[in-house]
Amino acid sequence: MMPEHLRKEFRASLKRVRDGFIIAFLGTAAAAPQIYYQSPWVYRHFQRALPASGQLDQFFIGNLIFMLSALLIIVLVGDLANRRAGLKPFAWPGHKAVWPMLGAGILFVPLSYYLYDHFLLGLLPEIFPDKLKFALLFPAAVSFPDELFVRFGFLSLFAWLLKRFARGKLLAIIFVSAIFSLFDWYDMTRFITTPLKAVEITLLLVGVFAEHLVAGRLYLKYGFWSSLAFRFGAELKYPLYFFLFFRA
Repeated sequence: MMPEHLRKEFRASLKRVRDGFIIAFLGTAAAAPQIYYQSPWVYRHFQRALPASGQLDQFFIGNLIFMLSALLIIVLVGDLANRRAGLKPFAWPGHKAVWPMLGAGILFVPLSYYLYDHFLLGLLPEIFPDKLKFALLFPAAVSFPDELFVRFGFLSLFAWLLKRFARGKLLAIIFVSAIFSLFDWYDMTRFITTPLKAVEITLLLVGVFAEHLVAGRLYLKYGFWSSLAFRFGAELKYPLYFFLFFRA
């Protein structure tokens, strides 16, 4: 017969897996509009051909399954890392730690435009929705799964690994911000055929690094909801750009 303490740990593990699947599913559902909208041009870039009948749906479903799998793994890792690092990311920090962060994210929109969005709009307009329903869904589609992946998963992992070092949390924020700034640079520019100028690359990296830096600081100080509010505010650029540049 299984000892009681092992039985409790087993039940707790099953509960964490269940909760992890729910969180990963919600993150995938939030990301679905972005994946669906960008599937046609991503497919063309990867396959160098137009999709045949049914291929685009298969490509979309395959990306959803990939997103769900990746999020499930990183959420389970993040759950362990947050507990080991002494973080309680989903504890409500209070309205004063959330709503002002939404405003700070909105204030970040003009900065991101002048740093890099002004040339991405011309070089890669496909990443910005030209339909209102997608433009309204994109802030949540971009911010929620990204915060799960970058902050809840990787930042908590490195906060735990660097916990024993002096200023370990600060080192974790800087390291994760730098890594994902490079990833964002690659992800934003991998389909651009025109070579970017050195100043454009520099401004893009500075902009995304600053955004990750602020979101990371908010996550470790106030938790998930504050960093999500900041990112959601920053991603409100999508409906703003729709009304400024894409509305007929």
